[in-house]
Amino acid sequence: MKKRMYKADSDTNYLQLQDAVSFFNMSASTIKKLAKECDAKMKIGSIARYRKDILEDYIESMQKRA
Repeated sequence: MKKRMYKADSDTNYLQLQDAVSFFNMSASTIKKLAKECDAKMKIGSIARYRKDILEDYIESMQKRA
């Protein structure tokens, strides 16, 4: 039996790393670094999810400073 794969809905707030990479158009290491700085990483068991709303706000605040 094939394992069911998680597919992120377009309006979800919790993204897997690959979904966050494609959504923000940044590398995985950059997403991890930014998530650590703004506390947007959430662990559910052994799976990491990244909060889209927190990352968006943090990236926008960084753009306003520059």
